[in-house]
Amino acid sequence: MNTISYPSAEATAQKLAERIQQEVEKSEIYYLALTGEMTAIPLYQALAQASIDWNKVQVYYASEIVSGAKKGFHHTLAQAHLWDKVNIPTSHIHPIRTEVAADAEARRYAQEIMDTLPKVSGVPRFDLVLMDMTSDGHVAGIFSGQHELFLEESLTLTNNHPSSGDEYISLSIPTIESAKSLALYAFGGEARFAIGDIINLLPEAKAYPANFIASRCPWIYLYADAESMREKSYSIY
Repeated sequence: MNTISYPSAEATAQKLAERIQQEVEKSEIYYLALTGEMTAIPLYQALAQASIDWNKVQVYYASEIVSGAKKGFHHTLAQAHLWDKVNIPTSHIHPIRTEVAADAEARRYAQEIMDTLPKVSGVPRFDLVLMDMTSDGHVAGIFSGQHELFLEESLTLTNNHPSSGDEYISLSIPTIESAKSLALYAFGGEARFAIGDIINLLPEAKAYPANFIASRCPWIYLYADAESMREKSYSIY
């Protein structure tokens, strides 16, 4: 796993936003999948300030909460801190719907991805999938210890949060792995122990979906501020 770190969340998020800006500039159409809760705010703010031609970007979600008190939160957060701040056509944003049954929506979203994304050997391919790194190593609505979902073959899946029971719709890990580029991000230090476990190859990391993806996709990048890298004692890649 490749790591990029700066002292502050703002500086680290800006570096990731600059990378996306450069990739969009080189693309005719840029297919982006994102997900994140409150830790995504520094990144969304950096993306809103970057000189990105959003007319060239098609945006999807790597996961969404579709039941409970936080239903639709990933899209709501991105709307407030990013989409309301930039000039992106509404038709270029592809949210996961929360008003229909999860299984039906997962199938519909998978079909939308299949119909609209470019494909490599018949598999839809995002240019970049962005995922927030969390304290328990979960990514994109797949949680620690849920090994039965790590190799789910469908493009999308439904899942439940192990504590709250809230239902999620997510891209499957094989769909995520098929992307041209992958990036995790972590700000504020919440994920520092999970990051330390992964970088230092500790046994605890085996339960983390983030570690599973990193082990299968060594080209993945982690953008993490200094607080989030505090438990990095040594590195083996």
